[in-house]
Amino acid sequence: MGEIKAIGVVGHGQMGLGIAQLGAMHGLYVWFLGSDLDALAIATKTISSSI
Repeated sequence: MGEIKAIGVVGHGQMGLGIAQLGAMHGLYVWFLGSDLDALAIATKTISSSI
């Protein structure tokens, strides 16, 4: 098995946000998927500002 370089997170609630942030902090590419584009943009901005 090769090295993991990316993760996918489905859902942008508290848990999805935490998993995505943790992955990003460890240098992984994060694919973030959710059904509400506005909430997804807020979650992405929250992660970006805290890293």
